[in-house]
Amino acid sequence: ASCIFTWVSRGLFERHKLIFLAQLTFNLMKRGTIGNDDWNEMQFQFLIRAPMKASDPNPLPWLPQNAWASTAALAELEDFGKF
Repeated sequence: ASCIFTWVSRGLFERHKLIFLAQLTFNLMKRGTIGNDDWNEMQFQFLIRAPMKASDPNPLPWLPQNAWASTAALAELEDFGKF
């Protein structure tokens, strides 16, 4: 994997190297090559898509409305519903 990253990153702009590295890492995690074996596709899709949910008004004045809407959507995932 490091050989692939080295060869491909030579042809990329600096701003695109992190995107390529993230794609490579996510694919290796999905295959179980790195990380543990509990890959959760729903959590991955949430991370990539960053959905928002219109919900109750934001009670925290220091938290932007977009972050509050994303937190409300995150609470709908089964592992995060307790928060």
